[in-house]
Amino acid sequence: ATSNGHCDEDVDNGNNAGMNGNCVVAAGLEDLEDIENVDLDNLEMTRSIILAQNKALVQLRSLVREREERESDLKNKALKNRQILTNNWHQAEEEIRKVDQIYQDTVSRVVSTLSSLPEGVVDSLPALASLLSNLAEVEGQQSTSSLRAISTDN
Repeated sequence: ATSNGHCDEDVDNGNNAGMNGNCVVAAGLEDLEDIENVDLDNLEMTRSIILAQNKALVQLRSLVREREERESDLKNKALKNRQILTNNWHQAEEEIRKVDQIYQDTVSRVVSTLSSLPEGVVDSLPALASLLSNLAEVEGQQSTSSLRAISTDN
């Protein structure tokens, strides 16, 4: 079979333009319409056409298989990345809960410690009294938001 040089290149490069009838030229036909005028009694010509088309078909099947493999690989990578992102998100939420709990515990301990000081000590230092007042307010807000979080979780 003769080759026009373009059919093989087009198929090898993934260009399906070679499948518009140009591969038939490799078998000695000018365009796809000429296939109707092929002398089927000319076994050499018929054989040449069939061989050229079989070669093109094998190449196309190979291209399809490669494309399907790439698509499958991309899907698998996307699923893995999605799972990683989901896991990271859950980890971040858990870390935020831990840090929030540490903060709440710290505020509670400071309020408890300042409240346990002898009467008059906190009042004698305006900055300490202000700190106790602010932290007690924060602690009250935390209790309220914790109750809301518990009620929305259930």
